[in-house]
Amino acid sequence: MKHIILLSLTFVLTAVVSSCEKEDFDHENSYERSYQIWLNFKKESDNSYTYTTESGSWTGFSTQTKITVENGTVIGREFKYTQIGRYGIPEGGWDEATVIEAFKSKGYPDDHIEKLFEGDILSSLQWKEGQEELGSHSSGSNIWTLDEVYKYAKDNWLIKRKNASSYFEAKNNGMISSCGYIEDGCQDDCFVGIGITSIEKRP
Repeated sequence: MKHIILLSLTFVLTAVVSSCEKEDFDHENSYERSYQIWLNFKKESDNSYTYTTESGSWTGFSTQTKITVENGTVIGREFKYTQIGRYGIPEGGWDEATVIEAFKSKGYPDDHIEKLFEGDILSSLQWKEGQEELGSHSSGSNIWTLDEVYKYAKDNWLIKRKNASSYFEAKNNGMISSCGYIEDGCQDDCFVGIGITSIEKRP
């Protein structure tokens, strides 16, 4: 009888521990599958790759940031506004005429647009940073490797929250494509997290 009770207790404790381990954070199973795929990609690419993030606002502005990693170290960051109102970035990059029309379409008055150009608006709409200039611009996504993205996702974006819904997708050949959360009741620009549109090996 004692053996039966001990076996029952062992089974219950094991089940409780396993349950806790599986529920440390939201979307844990999907995360772990994606993380293993990332580790394989990391090895196959010699930890040298690029990934591109995108973000958008209900106000009509969209941006894109490309991060370049070599041997596990970020060596470059490129940023551009891809959309301003109904105007997308021209093939050759933003020019003065297009930017003026874009901001006019958003309802900006002429004197406001003039001040934007006094502040060198064109250079803030698109730029590149080499390794020595990393972080010299305040815009753009964080200067993270994908190792750091996965760690932040697990430790921050996917932790259990009472008043929020979390999301995790892995549409980059099994690697992370979207991760974050939205607080209940939020109305505009509510997503806190990251959206990654591509992950590619460096040539």
